[in-house]
Amino acid sequence: MISFELTKEQKALKDRLHRIAVDKIQPYSLEIDASKPGKIDKRYLEIIAQEKLNAFIIPERYGGRPLKWVTLSLVMEELGLGCAGFAGIYAQTLHAVSTILIGGSPAQKKEFLPLLLGPSGAVASFCLTEEKGGSDVSSFSTTALLEKDDYYRLNGSKTPIINAGDAAFYVVWANTGTGKKGLAEINAFKIPRDEQGMSFGPLHDKPGLRSAPTATVFLKDLNVPISNLIGPSGSGYLLFTQTIDRGRALVGSICVGLARAAIEMAIGFAKERTVR
Repeated sequence: MISFELTKEQKALKDRLHRIAVDKIQPYSLEIDASKPGKIDKRYLEIIAQEKLNAFIIPERYGGRPLKWVTLSLVMEELGLGCAGFAGIYAQTLHAVSTILIGGSPAQKKEFLPLLLGPSGAVASFCLTEEKGGSDVSSFSTTALLEKDDYYRLNGSKTPIINAGDAAFYVVWANTGTGKKGLAEINAFKIPRDEQGMSFGPLHDKPGLRSAPTATVFLKDLNVPISNLIGPSGSGYLLFTQTIDRGRALVGSICVGLARAAIEMAIGFAKERTVR
């Protein structure tokens, strides 16, 4: 019989993350959400760095201490309890890292993954959705055309993208052909921050999620070396499904944590209110 009882280690980690959520994240969450949208709050980045949260999603060979997916879902639930925006920031990093872990070369992993383990509390961004087609990869209008067998030239836009303008690197999905081969022309690329040809639109105003900066990412004649292609050409759709299948369940964990926070707040109010 399958047991869903948490192990002693999982319970200890869940308790630790609960204290982080309640003692370190929640005290700032309402203040940040009441402000105008801006860059990721430095206090949130400090929490990511001090608590080594990014180590949970990075292999040991690159400096991390990875968790299994069930255990990681407990982490996401507690982060969601602390602040949905904070959890969204972390989820974006997780999706970008997952793409590189599944399809990336050893050189790509060595170059980009350690960037997330520094003292600054770095984050990454996963640029998938588009204005018209959403997450339907078969309808991507963003293109990445091969030039002189040397580099890809990217043009298009992605929206709404969390961590836009704040990420240490971006994983961008694009169509590398004319559409004649369908899903076989979908591919992912890793792009360092501050690349010429990448820009960002105004931050979206999202009540309840203002702590997670979200904007449109514009790509205009952005030249990307072939070495930045994640996985073999034409393997992007399989890479997409593998990445999303892992990550979307964790978004559900965030929602469970958010629901718990709402219930706890409602119970606390009900206990203290005076009925006349």
